[in-house]
Amino acid sequence: SCDFITCNVPGCTNPFACNYDPEAVINDGSCDFLSCLSFGCTNPAACNYDPNATYNDGSCEYATCAGCTNPLACDFDPDATIAAGCMDYSSCYGCTDAEASNFDASATFDDGSCQFPGCTVVGACNYDETATDDDGSCEFESCGGCTDSTACNYDADALIEDGSCCFDNCVSVNMTDSFGDGWNGAAYTLTDVNGTELGSGTIDAGNAATDTYCLADGCYIITVSEGTFPGEVGWNIVGAFGGVVAGGAGESVTFNVGSGDQCVVDCDIACACNYNPATNISDVSLCVFDGCAGCTYPDASNYDETAVSDDGSCSFDIANPCPADLNGDGSVSTADLLEFLTAFGQIC
Repeated sequence: SCDFITCNVPGCTNPFACNYDPEAVINDGSCDFLSCLSFGCTNPAACNYDPNATYNDGSCEYATCAGCTNPLACDFDPDATIAAGCMDYSSCYGCTDAEASNFDASATFDDGSCQFPGCTVVGACNYDETATDDDGSCEFESCGGCTDSTACNYDADALIEDGSCCFDNCVSVNMTDSFGDGWNGAAYTLTDVNGTELGSGTIDAGNAATDTYCLADGCYIITVSEGTFPGEVGWNIVGAFGGVVAGGAGESVTFNVGSGDQCVVDCDIACACNYNPATNISDVSLCVFDGCAGCTYPDASNYDETAVSDDGSCSFDIANPCPADLNGDGSVSTADLLEFLTAFGQIC
């Protein structure tokens, strides 16, 4: 049988309508064609593109998202989706190395302009291969030394030959420590007879160390302090003087370099009886001050050539105690005057 109520279902029968009802049999005029449409910008290239829009309403715009899209440009806009002209390629470029003298904290791109002050002279002791700006600091002394491996004072660390190579008067100061923990505060000092320090050294750690010197002919003094453990300290000097000088802590020893005896230990006080002007190492204990006083005037009758200091005892013999007694009669009288007048005017 036919159910007229069921067969006559009203509704929107247009399949293109938003409210299309496939069950409807009778179109009741309710079809809606707008409610299901989404209006907006449907152009993916637009700034306001709406992926949910189904109907382009003409609202697309292309300005708000336009900008510089080149990441190397100073006016680069990371939010820009539409490329526009990049205008600035300079304001953000500069030196980005904080160690450089012209470091630019505002720079985001390094332009290779960084300046690094230092010594740019190849061969200088302080040559800096990273330096680009010579600051006048180059020096040529700290790395100077003897570069001849056959010399006794050859310096493997020397970069510049300074003419100091020694082949004859080589003196080695050999230090030892019996315990093997260094000299613990002890150190030697090498001086000439004038007190000028020529070098010093110690054993920082270990049981041995050697320092080498090139010394001119002369007399030298080595003085070694005691340190914390003086009993462990030992040393010897081997060199051009043709022998070995050895000792321990708390000692001061003189030694000779070169031919002949360069060390003269004696009294150098001028008023001493045994004053020695050739003395180069003074030993006051050798001076004698008694028994050498006397007359030091060579013309005196009692001149003492061995006297060092004058004691005021000089006496002088007068050949003619009365020079006006011309006739030698023991008195000065008219006869002497006549003698004088007789001889007056004669050419001698």
